[in-house]
Order: sequence, then structure tokens, then C-alpha cells
Amino acid sequence: MSAERSVEQLYRGEQGYVSLDAVEHNGQRGAILRYANPNRARLHAVDTQGMLEMEEAVSVLEQDQSLQFCLLSGSYDLVHAGADITEFRGECDVDAIHRHLSRGTSLDTRIKALWSRMRTVGVLTGDRYGGSVEWPLFAQWAICDKDTLIQLSEVLLGIIPGWNGILNIMLKCGPERAKWMGQTGNTLKAEQMLEYGIVQQVVDTPDQPDRKAVSGDDWEAAWQAHAAKAEPLLINAALDLATQSAEPVRNSEFAEGDSGAAARQALLDSLSAEIAERTSVERYRELHDKVAKEAAALRKAEDLDGLKALSKSALKDVVSLGKPLAPLAVKAVGRFVDTWSRRSQAEILADYEEIGQMEAELCASLMETEHRRLGVHAVLSRNPEDKVPVFD
Repeated sequence: MSAERSVEQLYRGEQGYVSLDAVEHNGQRGAILRYANPNRARLHAVDTQGMLEMEEAVSVLEQDQSLQFCLLSGSYDLVHAGADITEFRGECDVDAIHRHLSRGTSLDTRIKALWSRMRTVGVLTGDRYGGSVEWPLFAQWAICDKDTLIQLSEVLLGIIPGWNGILNIMLKCGPERAKWMGQTGNTLKAEQMLEYGIVQQVVDTPDQPDRKAVSGDDWEAAWQAHAAKAEPLLINAALDLATQSAEPVRNSEFAEGDSGAAARQALLDSLSAEIAERTSVERYRELHDKVAKEAAALRKAEDLDGLKALSKSALKDVVSLGKPLAPLAVKAVGRFVDTWSRRSQAEILADYEEIGQMEAELCASLMETEHRRLGVHAVLSRNPEDKVPVFD
């Protein structure tokens, strides 16, 4: 069991997405805000109802002056999605999505306003994509376990982060890493997150059960037994970080002076080369056409098993190439970072909501492009050739 002492429940959302509990730890009174999509099959996607409950919970934090810290934590689970990608298919409601993005930015701004009177700590676990990476980064500090993996995957879908994902990475890690994460959709493991300054501690939790070695019928019980051991370790470490007397220390990827400048430039040069490769139409069209030809033959032969196998192999091939990047999204990330990286952290925080809403607006504008349709379709479609999108 976790060592924090529960005091009272401050809030519970009507549909069970969000709870806020007061706790005492190391002689301090604080709170744990927990988010979990009650429909676990949705991989804890942060939908509109979930955001509404977060808003209500943050209102409680704003009103309770006795709180000295707050943890922003999700369910201890294997996979955490961002927004529900099925809402992005076809001709999506851009206005509704813009409202959803704007709501996340406003939530971040409100949590940033709490920094001056309470220590806020984001708790990251599991494989996290898009918005599930972004909302714990609303906190000033963060912690994760050794198996955590994060990915700002939006650029693979033809859009960009819309809940201040780029802005928060820029504040915590600098513009070079914000570009790298936002423009490539590459993953970061726990130790990299620590090295770059995204988290301040990596907790050595017990090894996860091996999915291949545990039968389907026994998997859920095995996972829950693991979570019962691992989650308290992680929460206790987060509580210790939230209540320690010394200010947490944020690592920096780059040294001061000439050596740091050279390392920054080396990262940007490597990034430019990777973007050039992964936005090349020729690089992916050849594979797309090859898969389409094979799929046509399998459909003619009514070989459904063959089509399923081809979809898997096509996805494997495109991953080995480096998944294609949507050029419009790549450029949008670059423009945003270049515009605001010249400002100091204090200057950005002074106009935080205005700047964050600009990131949200950029994301919403990309929703209307063909690149977004191709990127989302590549994820949702069962057709083998669609797994290799070609962003003309």
C-alpha cells in the first residue's frame, strides 16, 4: 500500500474519469488528481467528458488554499492514448476539435497558475502517446517508472500537439528537443526523459509480466498483481518529490558554452537529415505501390488471411523505413518553436495562454488538410496499402 495517508475525497467526476483526493505526506497536506477513462478499451483516451471533469477538479484545487502539492496521475496501465483518434477520421468537426484543444490549453494555464503556491508533479507510466503525454506535463515537475515510454505522435497523423505539448517540452528541455520530438514523433524511454529534463526521477519498479509467457486468460490477473506492487512505489516516490524541502533539479541535455552549442547544432543537423528522408515521397511511394499490387492480387484470390498478413508486413516495413512524416505538420512545429524560442521562460509564462492557444489553433488548422486524412486513415484502415501513407 502507498504510504500517503488519505484524508478525504475532494472531488469525483459524475462519470468516473477524474478523482481528487486529499492526502498527507511528510507532514504536508496535498492532493492526487487521478485520470482514467472508465472504458478501458479506449486506452484511457482523454475525451470531452474527461476534460470537463478535469476542469471541475482543477476548480477545487484553485479554491482549497490548504493544499501544498498536487500529483497529476493516470491509471497504472500499459497504454495511454491521447484524444480519441476515431473522432479524426473523414470529415471531422473542426470547430468541436478546436474547442477540445482550447480546453486543454486553458487547463494547462490554470495549473501553471498554481505553481506559485503548490508543487505540482506529473506521474507518467506505460506507453503514452499524444495527449496522454501532454496533460501530465502541465505540472512543473514529473516522475516516471523504468518502463515508461512517451511519444508526441501527432506528426505521423498530419497534425501537431494541441495541448501545449511542444510548448511544455520547449520550456523543460529547450527548442532543439521540442523540434526533435514534435517533428519526428520518435519515442523517448525513461532514462532519456531523465537526461533531457522531462522527468526528475525514474523509479525502479518490478519487472512487468511477460505478455508472451502469460496466457490470455491469466494476463489480467498477472498485470493487476504487478500494478499492486509497482504503483505504490511510484506514487510514494512522487509524494517524496512533491514534499521534499529542496527544490527539484532539472537536468539539461546540453552543457554550457561551446561544447553545448556544438551538441545543439549536431542534433539539429541530424534532425534535418531525418526529416528529409522521412518526408521523401519516393521513399514511400515505391513501397506503397508494391503493397497495393500484392493486395490487389490477394483480393482477386479472395485470400483474407493473406491480406491480414500483408497488412502486418506492410506496417513492419514502413516502421523499418522510419514512419513517413506529414510535411505540413513538420513545418508547423518548426515555425512555432522558432517563433517562441527567442523568449525567456518568464516571458512565455507571462503570456502563456495566448501562446498555447496559438499551438492549439495550428493543430486545428491542420485538421482540414489531406495530410490529416491520410495519416489517420493509415492507423484506422484495415487495407494493407493504407498502412504506407504517401504525403504528397
